[in-house]
Amino acid sequence: MNPDPSLDSIGLPHDLDQPSIEDSWKPFVEKLSQINSDDMQRLASDEYKDSEHGKANANVGLFEIKQHPNPTQKASWWPDSPQTSSERPLAGLKIVDITRVIAAPVIARGLAEMGASVMRITAPHLQDNSTLHCDLNWGKWNTFLDFKKEDELEKAQELIREADTVVMGYRPEVLDKYGLGVEGILEL
Repeated sequence: MNPDPSLDSIGLPHDLDQPSIEDSWKPFVEKLSQINSDDMQRLASDEYKDSEHGKANANVGLFEIKQHPNPTQKASWWPDSPQTSSERPLAGLKIVDITRVIAAPVIARGLAEMGASVMRITAPHLQDNSTLHCDLNWGKWNTFLDFKKEDELEKAQELIREADTVVMGYRPEVLDKYGLGVEGILEL
């Protein structure tokens, strides 16, 4: 997560060099004690409405559904599975999970619980919240691929080509530099 917008909103520098955790709290306590919470909330709302994101989302609900039709995909029903079968409705579906934090990993976990084969891609240099690992990654396969390394990026692209769908949970445009943004994935 990028703390810069939060630091900017209260007028603190991006790089605070403090000798201890306790010392690092002081600038925040000093700045935040000068700001009235009602003013901060109003300012945050007004700034958001005036921002590029606020204007772009002014007439949008909580979510939008965008279809990306695939002309090669034939319409079909889920395969029948007996009531007592261990086969689940999404059995046979391959999903690549390129997500972080909570909401998107939960979506991919739900797909795994319904029988999909979910391959989670993360990288060795990314912090993994181990307290949530048991919950968020239940039923998933995991692989460590560093998109900065060409051979590992190619492996990720191959997994995506073989997948039926991809669950992405990164901020918009973060993965574009690797060709793994929405448009890049659709082209694969």
